[in-house]
Amino acid sequence: MKGQVMKLITKAHCNLASEGDETKSTECLQCFSAAVKLGKQGKGKGGRGKKEMSPEMVSAMTSCSEQHLNPKYTKCTTMMKDTTADKKDTHKCYMRVLVNNLVIKCSDGVSEATPDTLSSVMECGKEVTKNFVRKMPVQKLLKRSETFLMKKRMKMKILKVKVTEPEYRIRT
Repeated sequence: MKGQVMKLITKAHCNLASEGDETKSTECLQCFSAAVKLGKQGKGKGGRGKKEMSPEMVSAMTSCSEQHLNPKYTKCTTMMKDTTADKKDTHKCYMRVLVNNLVIKCSDGVSEATPDTLSSVMECGKEVTKNFVRKMPVQKLLKRSETFLMKKRMKMKILKVKVTEPEYRIRT
């Protein structure tokens, strides 16, 4: 599920940087997709701790950022190149560019910052984001989410039966 969300965010970055050029956006997505396939290293789901991006993956993603996301993301790309930069700060930089774009788009015509204008800018940002997500082919993501939630519900029902009615235990 996290991977699907990251694909969606990457698409948002590529769309913003390509300024509506579908060919450039597709090339950007392909570059990042290839970079991600270089993999992660370390302990995964079964083990404890987070997986770290392999040096090859970091290098490839930095190259993609440099080739496809500049000039809008120049500061963020520079942070990615800096091996001493905090990864969370680098991620925030990329997200800040997206949010800043939404604020600029949604505050067009706003001359004064008031609670009402802030609220309208935030509502606009939510709507723009919802519309972006609706346009994406997320049926696969929705299906996986639904399956995941149904499995969780089944487990909860089974646990509830085991705890409340010990004589009717369901074996799993």
